[in-house]
Amino acid sequence: MPVYRQVNRAFQGMKLDIAESSVCRWRDQIAEPLTDQRGLMKSEIKLSYCINTDASPAPIRFPDEKNRIVKGNMYVYIGGKDRPYNVFDVHPNQSAKPIHEFLKGDSNNVQCDAHGNDNALFDPKIPDPNHLSPKEVGCHAHCRRNFVEAEGNEPNWVKRFLTLYKKLYKIEAETKNESVAGRYHRRQRESVPLLDALFDLGRECQNNASILPKSPLGKACAYAMNNENALRRYCDDGRLAIDNNFSERTLKEFVIGRKNWMFLGSLDVPGQPRSRQILGHHHEHPFECPATRPQRMGIPGGRVVQAERLELEDRRTGKSPHRPLGEITSPTNRRR
Repeated sequence: MPVYRQVNRAFQGMKLDIAESSVCRWRDQIAEPLTDQRGLMKSEIKLSYCINTDASPAPIRFPDEKNRIVKGNMYVYIGGKDRPYNVFDVHPNQSAKPIHEFLKGDSNNVQCDAHGNDNALFDPKIPDPNHLSPKEVGCHAHCRRNFVEAEGNEPNWVKRFLTLYKKLYKIEAETKNESVAGRYHRRQRESVPLLDALFDLGRECQNNASILPKSPLGKACAYAMNNENALRRYCDDGRLAIDNNFSERTLKEFVIGRKNWMFLGSLDVPGQPRSRQILGHHHEHPFECPATRPQRMGIPGGRVVQAERLELEDRRTGKSPHRPLGEITSPTNRRR
């Protein structure tokens, strides 16, 4: 929520007389220690077996350029269950450069939505001999959504695709609480044949003269066939998810708040932390057991820095990965 709304609505409603300058100063004081924390979390995320990423448009204002507003992007990067951290990153452009800078040197799995900016990351024109490119993991939610949007034009064809997807997602629901090995073997036994049928149906559809390439169904089939290897990859590792919905849900924390303000501004203020270093916190992984969830919850206020630094230090020094909750927070101030 913008500062002026906090002051003019929230605080006045509570009959608190607090100046906007005070709220801005408190915000900057909180942001400064989080800058170092963000760097630690970024390095941890890049060590994860899989990084989930997504982006959403963000208007950026440049005060030094007559308040010119450009269309930028807010990115989110999420580590796997072994590195349960999120980092949000805002940039004043929508080029591929921010993604490549953040993921530079990572050679594990990256799950994304097959955006054009990602292509050079997985298949660079000039490969770096010192660093392998990451492996792309596709998003079946995007692929399925394309077929749903084509249902009005070709209901019979789309019904066949959606029937296969219903079976694929049923397997994921049934194996959510299974072990990584159990989930992997179930996918190899049941999901792989369904994927074979899905892509065979896509090729059949593309070869049908009545389905135009520019039609909604033609575009849906093209997306599936162009990303076949990435869409199959989740079956090779029981830790991977079938879709990228988790990063989309995480990015909603920003998207919902976007309705409350007109732009982001002052990305580079002299003497102040860069506002692009916005937020990092623990998250709930799709395959996380509910019994371990409280140990990963974020801690409100400045104590989040202390708590996450303790956990990161534990990981680096080889100590127990989880301290007793009493050393970090009390039951009354955990997020719910």
